[in-house]
Amino acid sequence: MPEKLLSDKAYLSYRPNWAFEEATGRTKEENAELLLKKAAENRHLPIGTIVYYIEKRGDYNWTINWGKIIDHYPSVVVLELYDNRETRIVDGIPYDDLPWRTPFKKLPKKWSYDTKLYNMSYVEYPKEIKDEMDSLDFSKPQDIQKAIDKGYIVPKSKIDYSHIEVEIKRNEGYRLCKKTYQDEYHPPTATEKIWEIFTDYCDAQKYREEHYAEINFEANMTDYEWAVYQIDRVLSTSLYDETRKMEVREILLGMDKVEDIEMRFSFGGIQWKYCDNKRWNDI
Repeated sequence: MPEKLLSDKAYLSYRPNWAFEEATGRTKEENAELLLKKAAENRHLPIGTIVYYIEKRGDYNWTINWGKIIDHYPSVVVLELYDNRETRIVDGIPYDDLPWRTPFKKLPKKWSYDTKLYNMSYVEYPKEIKDEMDSLDFSKPQDIQKAIDKGYIVPKSKIDYSHIEVEIKRNEGYRLCKKTYQDEYHPPTATEKIWEIFTDYCDAQKYREEHYAEINFEANMTDYEWAVYQIDRVLSTSLYDETRKMEVREILLGMDKVEDIEMRFSFGGIQWKYCDNKRWNDI
């Protein structure tokens, strides 16, 4: 984090996009132009192109994933997602060939509730195939395509994500059932904004790192800097003209305990209060 964060008083100027500008080196206007240019370029990517995108879980769990373009829309693309091919074998039967419910069978003699009623094993690849799979670098689209061509990975739409459970019934015996967890979902496709897909893994990595840098820059602000930053952000989205924004900003920054100020929109204007108080005040 640059030392100027704590020493430079430039934060007193109106900068609602301060963290973004410091993290990316771009203004919001410059970034908008960059995104428009990227969207125009990505619209021409042919169907079947492998691209990277950011899979977002919250604001601080962004992972780089990839997919193959299968459809274009004005502002988004649809990507086909892939996963490792099925390798499970149940009692000598490939998992995909196993019925959803096997016929009932008699429980074995001296059976108890901890008796293992089926055997799960996995396909064993020859050493040369294992070595080839381990050598593939999924940050390179050509290696991803090679894995698809060799059948090491397949579309998620063709994968059975169920698991095996044993069902035991009095007078009938037991059987194996394929079950899926109620909250388990493996989407076969992803729909991503056209300006948020990347043909180069490094570009996706840079996009993610800029996002993290913005969050970390905010985390390293002093309490006063954070308070001023929040005031600026609220004012930037208000309906006030620039003159009124600066008037309201001057009023708020002139108050005691700026760090404890909360703001909200009310009937087209802005109200404020200290966080320990219940009463909201008009400006």
